[in-house]
Amino acid sequence: MKNVSSHVAGGFFMTMLAALAGCASSSISVPAGTSPLSHDEVVALLSDATIRRHVSDTADTTGTLTTSEDGTVEYFYHPGKSRFAHAGTVVHERGTWTVEPNGRFCVSLTRHTATTSTWCRFIFHTGTGYGAGSKSDATSLEKWDISKD
Repeated sequence: MKNVSSHVAGGFFMTMLAALAGCASSSISVPAGTSPLSHDEVVALLSDATIRRHVSDTADTTGTLTTSEDGTVEYFYHPGKSRFAHAGTVVHERGTWTVEPNGRFCVSLTRHTATTSTWCRFIFHTGTGYGAGSKSDATSLEKWDISKD
């Protein structure tokens, strides 16, 4: 897997924004004295992993990222009836993931032939699980359920 120096947010599919940018996600507080994971820790944690997120206020809306060790990623967004008019239409995107030297996890996704989103997050261990924040000094995190498949 290779490192990148940065990813800049580009055009963004709106449901992806709600699903991954944290605007509508379950959030958790950062434990005192907690720092983001290092580059090597993030690579070990997220290589060949599945990341699941549930959008808050909706029992039936989820997003799932599946990473591969080769740097590719698949994303499935399952909009629920309680939140979106296009409920039941699963969004499937593919792309790449990288980890910057400072440990920031970055994803670039494409649907059909157009890039739909590029975003990065710092990963924190919260004691009982993991969370992701857009800044290395984040005070509130998106709750991520991470498993190795």
